[in-house]
Amino acid sequence: LRGTMDYDTTRTSELSNYGLNLPKVRRTRLGVAPQLAFRPNERDAWLLNASVMDSSYDQRAYTDYHVYAASPAYEHKFNAYNKGTLSLNAQRYETQSGVALTSDSVGPSLGWTSQLTEQFTVRLAAGLERTLKRGDAIHGEETDWDYVYSGGFSYKGNRDTLETTATRAQEPFGNGTETLLTTFAINERHA
Repeated sequence: LRGTMDYDTTRTSELSNYGLNLPKVRRTRLGVAPQLAFRPNERDAWLLNASVMDSSYDQRAYTDYHVYAASPAYEHKFNAYNKGTLSLNAQRYETQSGVALTSDSVGPSLGWTSQLTEQFTVRLAAGLERTLKRGDAIHGEETDWDYVYSGGFSYKGNRDTLETTATRAQEPFGNGTETLLTTFAINERHA
């Protein structure tokens, strides 16, 4: 079980101010993400990752929202260094203030993780996703099919850990929308 709490200004927590010139708007984000695993044997695992997130703003110009996600998956270890994953990813974005919008995304993905050495691990997952949007600003329904992915590599040394990731996934925003966002990240930890 993982929980998060973030209390920040929109100047650092949002990608854009959406053309708004407002002083110090605060965002409060709370989230919980349970993870379950069932391993009937050494090679196979049934996994369930889920999350619930609430994001609220202290300024009515921004839109409060909830995000719910679930990802059941099957994982198979081919050997001590390689494993494959088949998962179904589902996410719902719902506005709680402002213009009503509900966005449901669902789709399968295939993943592979390979431990190249004791220090280096590479992982990649890719799939398709269908997004259905309904709301006040949309006449009827909008449906889109898109590709999504996540991948990266990690290095674990004696005192340092370096991780790089590239992701294309649905991302919620404070302007009442959810859209695909491609992100690249590099994280380094020194103990």
